[in-house]
Amino acid sequence: MDWLTDIKNWLISIIQQVWDAISGFYHDLSLKIVKGFLDAIAELAKNIPVPQWMSDYSLGHLFGQLSPTLGYFVDRLGIGAGLALLGLGYTFRVTRKLLTAFQW
Repeated sequence: MDWLTDIKNWLISIIQQVWDAISGFYHDLSLKIVKGFLDAIAELAKNIPVPQWMSDYSLGHLFGQLSPTLGYFVDRLGIGAGLALLGLGYTFRVTRKLLTAFQW
């Protein structure tokens, strides 16, 4: 009866290998679909133009027009570094929201 156990184990291993191949195929297919969807969203986001009112001005341009006295205080108070820190925090928050699938 050892031969019957060997045949049974052989059939079970074949079924297991077929199942692993099918589940691996569907796993790879789902990853490819999700990757394509995320690539499409990234392409759409990349093609959104910057509004004209935002591209005309920059903080460097606005701070450059300050009088020397105000420029001195802006430099000494670290307003530029503070705004950079706020921008970094906002970028981190938006990135975290995007990576956690919009779980607000």
